[in-house]
Amino acid sequence: MYEATTAAAREESTDGPNADVTGPAESEPATVTSDAHRPGRPLVLMLALVGGWLVHVAWRIYLSRSVPYVTVHPDEDGYLIAARVFAGGPGGVSVGEGALFRRVLYPLLISPAYWPTTEPFTVFRNVQVINALLNALTFPLAYLFARRVLDVRRVLALVAAFAVAALPAVAYYSEFAMIDTILAPVALGWLILLHVALTGTNSRRALLAAVGSGAFAGSIYLSHARGTVLVAVHVFAVLLLAVLRRFAWRRALLAAGSAVVVAALDFPLKAILGSAISIGNAGVSESRLKVHLTTVDGLVTTVCRAIGQMWSLMVSGWGLSGVAVVLTVAWLLRRRDTDWQRWAVLVTALLASVGIAFISAAGLPDDLRINHQVYPRYLAFLVPVWTLAGIAALLNVGIRRAALRAAGGAAAVVAAGFIVLAYDGRHMPQEYFIAWDAPETSFLSNTYTHLRVAVATAAVLGLLAVFAAMLAHRRTSQVALAILILFNGVALYTITERISEPRSSAEYQDVPRLIRDIGVKPGETVGYYAGMHYIVRGQHEREIYWTRLQYFTDLRQPPPGVDLVIAPLDRNNSAASFSEGSEWHLIGEDRVHHWGVWRR
Repeated sequence: MYEATTAAAREESTDGPNADVTGPAESEPATVTSDAHRPGRPLVLMLALVGGWLVHVAWRIYLSRSVPYVTVHPDEDGYLIAARVFAGGPGGVSVGEGALFRRVLYPLLISPAYWPTTEPFTVFRNVQVINALLNALTFPLAYLFARRVLDVRRVLALVAAFAVAALPAVAYYSEFAMIDTILAPVALGWLILLHVALTGTNSRRALLAAVGSGAFAGSIYLSHARGTVLVAVHVFAVLLLAVLRRFAWRRALLAAGSAVVVAALDFPLKAILGSAISIGNAGVSESRLKVHLTTVDGLVTTVCRAIGQMWSLMVSGWGLSGVAVVLTVAWLLRRRDTDWQRWAVLVTALLASVGIAFISAAGLPDDLRINHQVYPRYLAFLVPVWTLAGIAALLNVGIRRAALRAAGGAAAVVAAGFIVLAYDGRHMPQEYFIAWDAPETSFLSNTYTHLRVAVATAAVLGLLAVFAAMLAHRRTSQVALAILILFNGVALYTITERISEPRSSAEYQDVPRLIRDIGVKPGETVGYYAGMHYIVRGQHEREIYWTRLQYFTDLRQPPPGVDLVIAPLDRNNSAASFSEGSEWHLIGEDRVHHWGVWRR
């Protein structure tokens, strides 16, 4: 990696005068790329890619068996209700998104889950299958990234890609109806196509790749607010490369323009939903951003949280992701011409990582949630990119010393991140912890009730030392990759068993289902008290799948003409809080969350 030039980059460019201004890139021999010109075995390779993808699909479905219920409220509720609308069903209220955060590509992709059935619990299982199919695409795309961008030898690329596709940072989110499911493969597609556009010698193919890279970047915008930063970075990068005469203007404009055009599809997609989805008050407030970006205390908090996210990016890649980050920063400081296309792709990914970490840190609320100090989710989709690049660097004999120095640098950065977190975490004992927000940190510290940054830091430094030493030697490199695959499997299995499964099991523990346990009949109209807790409301929004809930705020005046009313019980879990002595009678109740169902 990094010093060897791809075959495509060595060919003569045919895309006009601006495409070859730098001439062919220099190259240095490296054993990791020794099969670059060997005759391929397309059938065997295809079978390996399809077989590996199926294994990853099966692994994700197997893990999802322990997560039968929606647990990430209100995010999953909002995505599932929007998907129901795309499938032709009724809408509802989504309290998990504000105007800025509302994105609809993921609900559109999972809407086929409603085609065979509208029963909400079966629909969620269908979504998990769709998630597995999409998320497992990380494996073949990681292989293409390793071969095309990092120039790793075929067999090693297959094994390394299989390993990074099994990272908890990738596969964990396929258990939930969350947008993070699709972001890792989309990010890999974006960077692969960007590299093809930069190195392509065939004018038509390079132009198509430029359009494709922008389209993939724009699709991340259609998926989540972090895509706003990514599109901005993408447009800035391709235009800067054009200004520096590293990129043909025609390709640069197509890459930038397609990103903007695809991002603009956000408006017509939302128009399809129309008024079917009512948005709650969640999201990023302008006052919060102003405080976090314009005051001294706010900026300190934002910077510390951003460092915490970068620390989490390195921890989630078991330290290997940090190797590539350090190497990329080192190249940026030296700016050597060797294989600049590969470095341009990695620098673009670095800008996206840092930008997303900083902006999302500024947008996180001050709600005494300790996880916000080390929030891994917003950068998780780039973890496979950095981990794969770190592995490739350590495998490359040509830059072994540089890679090992970078491993030492990564260890120093992780340790420095811990110091910053320790400084910023002086108030951490007063904050509450959610294990779902810190899966890798919880696993590394073997603690699922509170955050132990020091233990996780020590564990990842040990892992980095072992993996770096083994990957840097040919005799042990393949063993190291096999151990990495096994370690990822154990990590994700443990995380599912200790975090996902308990959360899911508690979801309906001693809590009745409306249809199965209370006797609500499909087709009945439902009045719903608007003051119910958002978790309960999200459950009921999905369970009442045949009609939209009719909200009301006065317990003395339920909506006229409804068949049922769902409202809170009084402080003593008594039905009298709703309609004592009226024509309504209680047919079921939940004494855990204090609500009841009345029928006229």
